[in-house]
Amino acid sequence: MGQRRDAVVVGGGHNGLVAAALLAKEGRTVTVLEARPVVGGAAVTEQPWGPEFKVTALSYVMSLMPDAIVNGLDQARHGYHVYPMGPSYLGLPDGRGLVMSEDEGDRYTSVAGFSKRDALALERWDAWMGGIADVLGPLLTEVPPKLGSKRPADLLDQVKVAWRLRGLDVTKASDVTRLFTPILVV
Repeated sequence: MGQRRDAVVVGGGHNGLVAAALLAKEGRTVTVLEARPVVGGAAVTEQPWGPEFKVTALSYVMSLMPDAIVNGLDQARHGYHVYPMGPSYLGLPDGRGLVMSEDEGDRYTSVAGFSKRDALALERWDAWMGGIADVLGPLLTEVPPKLGSKRPADLLDQVKVAWRLRGLDVTKASDVTRLFTPILVV
């Protein structure tokens, strides 16, 4: 490793690997440092109890990989494919289970088995989450502005973000705060 590097990326999770790949694509010499014996971070499938039990750390988030990255790195050519997650299932100790399907009727029936009130609120919940996602989602792929800077370019960036956040009225701002603020249970 005595060679000169243009960049060192600390962490070989999917974010670090994307950063390294984009730098390498631009002709930079990059070294990735990873503490674990495997790379991929949340995108890794683990076998903690033997080969018959495959579990994911969080690889479902790979389906959230922005198209600009998937296409920019030509991931399909390298074998990248998103397999739809399908319904999620939460098994409970009493033998019951909650199935969250994409089908609204199936979700309603499953949730109603636990709480009719919650089942009736599913449509409102989806609309609430969708409204927050509409405002915050596009910000996930942008570099945040330099808050506090007085440079004209930075001030313009701050105004652009503020303009995009205009969709957050007082209620939505409160909702976002509640959504992203951990609850401390003592």
